[in-house]
Amino acid sequence: EAPGLAKCPAVLEYLPYRKDDITAVRDHRRHVWTASHGIAVARADLRGCGDSDGHCSDEYSPQELLDGRQLIAWLAGQSWTNGRIGLYGKSWGGFNGLQLAEMGCPGLAAVVSIYSSDDRFNSDIHYTGGCVIGTEALTWSSFMLAINSLPPSPAVRPAGDPGNDWLQAWRDRLNWDGHRPWIDRWLRHQTPDDYWRRGSVRFGLNQLTVPVLLIGGWHDLYSDALLRLADRLPNTASCALLGPWSHDWPDTAAPGPRLAFTDECLRWWRLHLVGEAGVSQQLAPISRFRVFQRLDNNVRNATVWRGRWLAADSYRELLAPAGRAAQFRLTGGQQLESGSAEPGPDCWSVDLSSRVECGFAYPEFLSFGDKDDAPDQAISNRMATVWRVDSLGEDLDLFGSAEASLNLQLVQANPSANPTASPTIGVRLSERDPDTGRETLVTWGVANLNLMQDTNGFATNSTRQFSAGRVIVRLRAATHRFARGRGVVLALSSGLWPLAWRCPGTSGSVLRVRVSAEQPEP
Repeated sequence: EAPGLAKCPAVLEYLPYRKDDITAVRDHRRHVWTASHGIAVARADLRGCGDSDGHCSDEYSPQELLDGRQLIAWLAGQSWTNGRIGLYGKSWGGFNGLQLAEMGCPGLAAVVSIYSSDDRFNSDIHYTGGCVIGTEALTWSSFMLAINSLPPSPAVRPAGDPGNDWLQAWRDRLNWDGHRPWIDRWLRHQTPDDYWRRGSVRFGLNQLTVPVLLIGGWHDLYSDALLRLADRLPNTASCALLGPWSHDWPDTAAPGPRLAFTDECLRWWRLHLVGEAGVSQQLAPISRFRVFQRLDNNVRNATVWRGRWLAADSYRELLAPAGRAAQFRLTGGQQLESGSAEPGPDCWSVDLSSRVECGFAYPEFLSFGDKDDAPDQAISNRMATVWRVDSLGEDLDLFGSAEASLNLQLVQANPSANPTASPTIGVRLSERDPDTGRETLVTWGVANLNLMQDTNGFATNSTRQFSAGRVIVRLRAATHRFARGRGVVLALSSGLWPLAWRCPGTSGSVLRVRVSAEQPEP
């Protein structure tokens, strides 16, 4: 606030992850650099976390968003700022950045949202395809319980300081009735009801009017959400950037190539926060959609992917040169037949008699860059029902979203079968190396068949007792080149436990894939 000192914009990162210990090193690495380039950075602990008072009751609570709105207003009102505030964050900070932007906050001028989602039920850490994510939901809930059980810092809140004593604040936090695992609440909402709708910005995108820079990674959980949002953000200055990365920061994440991440953010802040005359003319224009396409298939132990960066004004425009999406039809001989998905002349049915162990070779759902995060599916596929392309005649590129459209029937295999069973279907797509026999997982999906779907294959809040019908199983977005001479393996199973918890009551029931002359081909 020295006389004559120019006012600067400010960027807020707003998280539960304890600014004075858990994130201190990473914050210093990026925030100090940003501040040295004329952008002030504020880092705040959520209410009830780290050194803040109060209690943290859940993810993205109304109180969290109200506090965030007040923080933005406070920063915008400081005499040393120019009144233009940016929101910045990865994962949790990416989520609440989108939510606060949708909420509308005076002073908020731009957002950088990294590894976030627009749909908290269908595309987050708790449920996938309507099934509980067994490998992550409990772990995540336990982690948040643990860090919210830690004391405030005595260096920030000295002992004996009235109203600020760290020990008294810690006791208050631990003795609060709501200090319990959040998974209890999550399991009470097993459909995409109003609980999950809160914080899911896809239901109010038209209100998200500030420019947003979305950053995602193919190796991360949230790449599907970025592809959905890329063409739908209402502000025409919004951009999306999708690299190969896992859930770590793009300047340190594996697999590479990595991104000059702080430079990318600084450019964004200069465009939308600095407000200098002519600054937008000084910077080269940014393509609205930039994405890394992988051009190899060496999934195992790959630290850097071979590929190329593509740029276009939209995701749809980027896909247009490829023409129609590749389609494969399931045949009665359990082959994958390339070409039209129109009905074939044969009528057949196959029971999906999979063992519970067929899901044991599961990928890490929320990856931080494990080099061997594409497990060999060869043994698991022997416990499932598979369709194959034995040898590709040419390279086949998977680039973006994929889905399996299946005509299924639930068959009661014995009289003791539960008539109110909640069946699930698991789908895995792998590439087979004919020389080694390894079947490398490329992408996968799962669906709870008792949750009705919308036209895009998303689970809805409407339930049914599934008996028969067409089901869409959305597979996780991926970029992968199936090499000429390699095989393609599609494995169907009645679930993917333990990655996705099996729904109750399915013992004694069998799922059947059906094709008849009267019904469309899957």
